[in-house]
Amino acid sequence: MGDELVRIDGVSATTLTVGRGCLDTVPQAHPAGTPVICWQLLANASETRFAAGETVAVRMLPETGFGTLPLSQAPEDQVTLASRAIRPLPPGDLRGNGAWSVNPNLLNLGPVLLTWAHRDRLTQTSAVFDAYDAGDIGPEPSVTYALEIRWVDPDTDTVVEPPAAVIDAGAATSFTLTKEDVPILAAPSGTKHFEVRVQARRVAGSATYEARAARAIRLFMPDGIKVAEAGLWTEFGAEARLTVPESVIFLGLGADARLTAARVDLFTEQGGETRLTAAMSELYIEVIP
Repeated sequence: MGDELVRIDGVSATTLTVGRGCLDTVPQAHPAGTPVICWQLLANASETRFAAGETVAVRMLPETGFGTLPLSQAPEDQVTLASRAIRPLPPGDLRGNGAWSVNPNLLNLGPVLLTWAHRDRLTQTSAVFDAYDAGDIGPEPSVTYALEIRWVDPDTDTVVEPPAAVIDAGAATSFTLTKEDVPILAAPSGTKHFEVRVQARRVAGSATYEARAARAIRLFMPDGIKVAEAGLWTEFGAEARLTVPESVIFLGLGADARLTAARVDLFTEQGGETRLTAAMSELYIEVIP
């Protein structure tokens, strides 16, 4: 389905029961109308070998109750080889505090225990396909894991590359994520969410291979939305003012909420009529369901 391989466990008149995220894929959301393409024993595979980076023209000839689609009618696709067979499989069963579906506000409530399961591409090539939620398999020798933290663009809701931080987890299958692990001062202005992804890696000689896919968990920014480049104005008399740009402000709600300002100097004038004023300030509040 789309870019996800699933295992068909049952078929009824109206329902397909499947095992999700098999082989080197992970569970994904699929829009209504996504076609389900079945790979059965009648399918054939090419014995030709291709080099990494090589682009191959392919045509898919699906077979239905009406017969096999003629070669001349099949559209041509381009596939670029990317060493898929030699890459480690993505870690399975990623959870936050034991849950598959993670509350995005979890990090503001305390540390988040991330857990996942080993996979082994060398043993997972039999006729039985293990689903994403299976327990430990392997691990494949020389495979380690890294946690990659990426910002989510507040306007497009897409993940920003490259990672803002990479944390080496070694060969472990768990990591306790805290607010201090997220480099919040480096986040773009207006950032509301970030994603933490567990990536599998394997070193082979001078080459490092990463899993083709990885599942990510999306969380709210610790302590609220980042608001950057705010201006502060202080008045010294009828028309005087001091502008201080590029302050960083975080507004959070809850027991651990805090309001912080970095790289800001405030100056006040001594005298009977001294006053400190601030104009043109904006506050953004994240409403958590």
